[in-house]
Amino acid sequence: MKSTTCNLHGITEMTPERFDRMMGTPPNGGSTLAIESLWGTRTIARFMGVSVDFVRKLEMEEATFPARRRGGRLYVTKTEVVVWLAKGRGKTS
Repeated sequence: MKSTTCNLHGITEMTPERFDRMMGTPPNGGSTLAIESLWGTRTIARFMGVSVDFVRKLEMEEATFPARRRGGRLYVTKTEVVVWLAKGRGKTS
């Protein structure tokens, strides 16, 4: 299925198919915090399909971006990112 971009930075629209690809199927059919956790800008960027610099920019400039610092490292869960994207966040006016 073809994705449509929703902003100038290349974040694609959240579709049910994209959601399924992003979340994957957790082992043993269950979800745990360890599976959900995204630690560090590189991991978050890879999950979102954007650059590390863009994740840093989101952290600094986008108050609604759900990531936070834990022990000096950026942290967010996959679900938080997906929900944030589904609400149309990350769009530029």
